Amino acid sequence: GLMVEFKASPVAFIAPASLPEFMKTSEDCSQHFIAASYIRLIRWASFVITLLLPAFYIAIAVYHAEMIPTEMLLSIIDSKQSVPFSTTAEILGMLVAFELLQEAGLRLPNPVGQTVSIIGALIVGQSAVDAKVISPITVIVVALAGIAGYTMPSQDVGTALRICRFLLAAAASLAGMFGIAVGSALLLWHLC
Repeated sequence: GLMVEFKASPVAFIAPASLPEFMKTSEDCSQHFIAASYIRLIRWASFVITLLLPAFYIAIAVYHAEMIPTEMLLSIIDSKQSVPFSTTAEILGMLVAFELLQEAGLRLPNPVGQTVSIIGALIVGQSAVDAKVISPITVIVVALAGIAGYTMPSQDVGTALRICRFLLAAAASLAGMFGIAVGSALLLWHLC
């Protein structure tokens, strides 16, 4: 006869679950409530930063430059003088590169993987800036968004945020702040 083998996953899903439940860890219950609340606030701030920072940078730099303070705008213009790519191409390209480095780090053995992904990101970012392929502000924006994504306690939420971050950046490149508003509204509608 024919033998059929079923592989069961040792994971159970509890439904319904709300987003705040994914922002908690078991250590939160054993800490002082002020410390646990502070850490949870940092997680929520990181949630917003990882989701919206690249999109906001694209929207402001491409469509709403008048929102940037003059000193910062002059610095951004100065750093982009010799860069051949648009702000949108820079951010989207760096987001893809960051995802590739993150996935490469996950596939390598644990001690090596984390080191390779962090060192690799630093080296690739610095090399791209030195070669004048991307501007330094782009590296800062993508690195902040990526690091903020690492603070998510749930790997599933972190993965969803990585996908949504890219989609919101694409929406911002198409319609600026209006694109972010529409993308955020669609995301909220999907979550509801």
